[in-house]
Amino acid sequence: MPENAREPGAALKQAEELYRIHVHAQTGATSVAAGHVHMHPGVSGAAQGRGASHYHRLWGATTYNEGHFHTYNGQTGPAELLGDGYHTHYFRFDTSYNEGHDHVLAGFVEPVREMPG
Repeated sequence: MPENAREPGAALKQAEELYRIHVHAQTGATSVAAGHVHMHPGVSGAAQGRGASHYHRLWGATTYNEGHFHTYNGQTGPAELLGDGYHTHYFRFDTSYNEGHDHVLAGFVEPVREMPG
């Protein structure tokens, strides 16, 4: 038996820690601007905050299209609970302004279980 298994609440503490460090995949197409779109694949940062009020940072670069790319740096909204212990987050923010335009990133990150098990 692991040493910390004898501590009261050790299993709950471990589950809370696993929950806190989870991440979400995210991908999609930007809004149309200047006659084109970009893809924005990525993985969020670790959860910030606790419970349903936690959020994630999203940052990265779009695909290279029409001779340029855009960077982005934003955060999700709070957790939106789904069935079977899963949750997701909505996000919406603008990319960097390049080549005379920017794009909007909006959508939901990939759902993950609330408490990994």
